[in-house]
Amino acid sequence: MTGKKKTKENPSIVTEINLETTVPQYIDKINKFDGLRKILQDYTLRDILGVDEDTIIEDTPVNLRASMRLFLKNTVPFAKSLSSTVDSNNEGKGYLNLSEKVVSQELAKWQPEKISIASLPDQLKNTNFQRLDLSWCTLFDSDFVYILQICEQVPSIKILELQGNRFNRSDKKSSQVDDKKSSQVDDKKSSLVDNILIKILEMNNIKFLNISGNPIATVDHIDLFAKFEEKHFKKLIFIPEFSWIIAGNWKAMIKKHPKYSEQLEDIIIEAHKKYFQII
Repeated sequence: MTGKKKTKENPSIVTEINLETTVPQYIDKINKFDGLRKILQDYTLRDILGVDEDTIIEDTPVNLRASMRLFLKNTVPFAKSLSSTVDSNNEGKGYLNLSEKVVSQELAKWQPEKISIASLPDQLKNTNFQRLDLSWCTLFDSDFVYILQICEQVPSIKILELQGNRFNRSDKKSSQVDDKKSSQVDDKKSSLVDNILIKILEMNNIKFLNISGNPIATVDHIDLFAKFEEKHFKKLIFIPEFSWIIAGNWKAMIKKHPKYSEQLEDIIIEAHKKYFQII
């Protein structure tokens, strides 16, 4: 790898990842691929977008080529996502738009051009942005573990967009099978999703969590909505468009809530008003 202009590495601790972050700094943050540090010491994440992958692998020592392939597979899509990041919204700087760019860890090996959700907690660790968009990414229940990790590791997140994914709390067919073992597995899976949703909603930094367009935001999951308290509904967005509020069909989601009242309806309407004003 010749002819590459050297980049002076900033020795200070990096608190935010962007395209100007050097690869050694990035390696420090994700705590992986240390063996590639010297090979990529003069590169930034912006440079990684322009490399010829075949050439860089060919120039890598044989014993490190598998590691280089994995690094490029994970890092190139992530760098591309940074290049399309919108830098502001009404809440201030920091909108990381990964809509349709991330994929479930269950599908990652079949869609290598996308970022695996499993790699994001490490990649986003200690970064600083306020709105994370993971909408329309074909994410499943099993991916909630990684979403929670991201929220815990990036305490600056105020708005989390999860709309249009495949969250359904379980395979509904399995709950219909007359088999105790199957039923128990299904219950545990539902409980995990419910608990993580509530954990996220109870984080002080989270202002809004959008789950609209998911199976869990339909009348098939009224029992989930019965678990939410008023404080959760002040942050939960489950109606896709503000104009749908007038129609009132969404009220079916809370009619069986143990603390149903007109006041609860007002809380939900007010939360959606505030959300759509920001977005």
